[in-house]
Amino acid sequence: MKKRFNPEFWGRAGSGILFVANDDTVLLTLRSSHVMQPGTWGIPGGAVAGTEGYHESDEGERFKFTYQQAWKSAVRETKEEIGYFPQKYSELGYVQFEQGTFVFVTFLVGVDQVEQLNIAAKARLDPHEATDMAWFPLSRLKRYKNYKQLERSLHFGVKHVMDMIARGI
Repeated sequence: MKKRFNPEFWGRAGSGILFVANDDTVLLTLRSSHVMQPGTWGIPGGAVAGTEGYHESDEGERFKFTYQQAWKSAVRETKEEIGYFPQKYSELGYVQFEQGTFVFVTFLVGVDQVEQLNIAAKARLDPHEATDMAWFPLSRLKRYKNYKQLERSLHFGVKHVMDMIARGI
């Protein structure tokens, strides 16, 4: 039986942050050629500390971690990849992706206009991780399947989050 997609994962568990601004835009980063799924728009994130290393998602058992560990890793990865983490933010929830034994938690983090501007002004992308970043309208991303170019350019994890948001989860 063929899977819908069969990505390789770096680590057994991962986490990242999707920043949602008051103007209903979200921050995405363009993944560099040095990382998995290069050239796609994704979010800052990576392996939960202690789970790093290549992982086939269908082997072994699911890694046990707490959401506090996932949050700390997501914040660390965001600081590493974009060089900045907002001083003021609100936690809006999270979306969980599971495939085989792999789990990725995407934290939805609200930022106001001041922090949105701070991110734009203070961010320093790690070129190994990302080559660009931009704020995308959430309404358009939730309907990414209507836009072939957008559908091709989104990381599969962002598609999963957008599908969950569109369904109200």
